[in-house]
Amino acid sequence: MSVPWRASAASRLLGDSIERAYGELSGIPADRYGVTYNMRGYYAFSWYRFEHAAAPSTPAAIIETGYITSPADRRVIVDDPETAARAITAGIIRYLGKRASVGPDQLVARSYAPMIVASDRASLRFFPGDGERVSMVLPSGTVVRPMHVENGWVELIVWGNFRIFGWMREADLKAVGGG
Repeated sequence: MSVPWRASAASRLLGDSIERAYGELSGIPADRYGVTYNMRGYYAFSWYRFEHAAAPSTPAAIIETGYITSPADRRVIVDDPETAARAITAGIIRYLGKRASVGPDQLVARSYAPMIVASDRASLRFFPGDGERVSMVLPSGTVVRPMHVENGWVELIVWGNFRIFGWMREADLKAVGGG
């Protein structure tokens, strides 16, 4: 399950609702480390580049139902596709039940100014949290592009090398040009 890089709060809620329901009802757990840069930048999410992409105010998510090479996943997605379909449907219904609490401002993705790594050897993590796995350490002065801020953590992409992305403590960053 993946949401766009420039995901609105509504897209994040949709993705979370489907991911949770899919795992619960299909028995196929989320692949925490399987989301790629290309999934987040899927062409249908790129409203600013493609005429026929989803509008920026349309909640969007890409769903991978499992791995065909996994015997356990294959039993669901090939031998019992109705289970996968019901699980996705349940996630969408779960999202729609929460949709009333999503205001119009949460349908638009936020934009963030570029930042630089302010701490020497700051940890870039796969997920927000001090106990999460470190993907790499970035040197002070590295320019990054924030995509989302949540509970003191910033989801970011390294400027000039978009294949390097993850989460860093907000305290390890500072605005470009001061701050």
